[in-house]
Amino acid sequence: MATAYRQTHDHPKEYFVETDTDTEDSDFDDFVCSDSGKSLDATIFADLEQLFQSQGSEKNDQPGKLLCEVQTEENIAEIFAEIRKEYKPTEAEWRVSNIDERKDHEAASLLDDAFESVSSEVEKSGSIEGCSSCAESVNVLDVSQFKKGQHISMPGKFGTIYQHHAIVCDVKSTSGTKAELELIHFENKDKSIRIRKGIKTYDLKNKQIYLKHYKKQRYDCQLIVSRAETILEDFKMSKFKKYNFLLLNCEHFATWCVNGEEECFQVQGALQMMVDTLTSALGIGSRVVKVVQQLVIMSTDEIAKTISSAIVPEIVLGATAGVYLLYCLAKTAYLKMAYKKNNLCLTCLKITLKEMWLGFLVFSSTSVVQLLIYTFAVPAIGSGVGIPLVVLSVLLSVALKMSVNTFLRVLRNPFGKEKTKLSRPSQLSIADIVAFSYYRLEHVAIVTDILDVNERAQTARVRCIHYGLPKLLAKRQIVEEEFEMNLVNSSWHKFDVDDTTSYACEKRLSRARERVGEKRWSKTNRSDNFCHWAVVPIARWDNYAFEEVNDKEKKNKSVEPFFNKYPGYIAEELRLGDVVDYKETGVLVRKQSKVDQGKNVVEIDLIITSFWKGERKTYTIDLKRDDIHVMYYKPALCISMQDRVERALYWEGRRNRLLWTTNGFIESCILKEEYLDN
Repeated sequence: MATAYRQTHDHPKEYFVETDTDTEDSDFDDFVCSDSGKSLDATIFADLEQLFQSQGSEKNDQPGKLLCEVQTEENIAEIFAEIRKEYKPTEAEWRVSNIDERKDHEAASLLDDAFESVSSEVEKSGSIEGCSSCAESVNVLDVSQFKKGQHISMPGKFGTIYQHHAIVCDVKSTSGTKAELELIHFENKDKSIRIRKGIKTYDLKNKQIYLKHYKKQRYDCQLIVSRAETILEDFKMSKFKKYNFLLLNCEHFATWCVNGEEECFQVQGALQMMVDTLTSALGIGSRVVKVVQQLVIMSTDEIAKTISSAIVPEIVLGATAGVYLLYCLAKTAYLKMAYKKNNLCLTCLKITLKEMWLGFLVFSSTSVVQLLIYTFAVPAIGSGVGIPLVVLSVLLSVALKMSVNTFLRVLRNPFGKEKTKLSRPSQLSIADIVAFSYYRLEHVAIVTDILDVNERAQTARVRCIHYGLPKLLAKRQIVEEEFEMNLVNSSWHKFDVDDTTSYACEKRLSRARERVGEKRWSKTNRSDNFCHWAVVPIARWDNYAFEEVNDKEKKNKSVEPFFNKYPGYIAEELRLGDVVDYKETGVLVRKQSKVDQGKNVVEIDLIITSFWKGERKTYTIDLKRDDIHVMYYKPALCISMQDRVERALYWEGRRNRLLWTTNGFIESCILKEEYLDN
């Protein structure tokens, strides 16, 4: 059984050595952890394996599967109890295995000790088995995206106030924009909320559904379904036997199935919002009281004697800061504990701690500065200038605190922060994404060539394409240049990119070289964003044409047609029928690329609306300098790209009330008839 456990979790065999510690009652060797030296009694697991082999054919082998997943003493005790309940072994059968509650706990303790060193090695290597915090919600645009074992979410009963979560047990059928899914989730039925399995039919035209994309997923799809079915089969004995919208809800269940740890980010987000709201309200309130107090002191000497001793605002502000500090400390301890248990990746740990403590720092620093202004500046300059200064400082502090997290998210590296440090040049390959020091800051580039490799000296010349800075105050542009790599004196890192979801090496290089010379750097188009664009494709589900809906079906206005927009960097990304935002927003009906010296020039025709009338506008765009965006709409609600062009051309030179606004004109060109407001 120890061997089965090791194989299930891909633990290297070299961590365990067999010893000759046979006793008179045992014909099996023990396993000894090579790191801790503690032994693992093989007899217990061999007896269990024998029991499963003799009994497994009569029932399912779910207890055996679960035993291979457990990692704690509590879980092992639960599994032994489940085995006894499921198989109902006779006294003779259990006498052979000679297992009692004491040995249950002993086996659990030994099991944890044996794999303790393996877990520590996994942490040291930076490979975290499961993290739900970095999961991203991906809008489902095509029914072919549904797969068995997925974690999906959708607006709940009361709209977008909350999201309902479920595990896809099976995809029964798909047709057009409709999908018949077998789900395991918390369901309210017969006035009882419990884990249930049921078949639901969803239409992407009328239902907003999201896939949870896990960057670090502990269990594979088959095992996710098995875990969900295990809870379903005996939910009364599981931790999910009683629904609790705060502590054990549908999102807790789904994340537990995927990564083994129940988490609800809706609850966590609501809690963080409450903390931010309370600290802002109490902070601003105490500051306003302090201002009023100071003005009274300045205006009336008799009242001043009484008011000057009142320190209520300072007490409230200090108490708020103290509670905020305790909250940050408690959350830090919780996050670090989750990281040690491999339930949180290093990237999410760093990001969460940075955002939280930076928010606390902003709150504390602005509070101190404002108190100094109220106490010293206002009396010195008078109320005429002091009051506007106070109001301005309060508004600036609120704006600063609200923009901190947004600013950090904008600057976040799209590849994440976990990367492999290079120890020798041979670890680097062409088309890899690397990070190195550039003007004393971490910089990201894509490798195009590796020259003069010297493994002994750990040096090489590396050619890269990146957003370079020729001079300190010059305008950034994409260039291909050579760098000296010396791994003895400097650190180079390589980002791990999933080859199954990225372009091939040749395509990466061709895309990157096509943008050489570009001067469109911005906070959302940095060198790391450029490299991510060159490597990871954007799915274009609007290539698919869906069948028209029945006349009985009505437009569901809760489904918003528009869902995102992306910059256009090369002519290939601009397609006829696209909704393009350049100087004006319109439908692209003609495109012609031009070869110009060092420029990526394209001439386009857009059909736009002007005073209720459709008009054609022609623009010549240098994609290496000019900003242009492509608007993406949900394909389930839209007509084909060719039909978009024909509709836009129909409106050219015509007037109609639908063309009164830009949004109305765009929808009249791209949406199906039944989704138009006639």
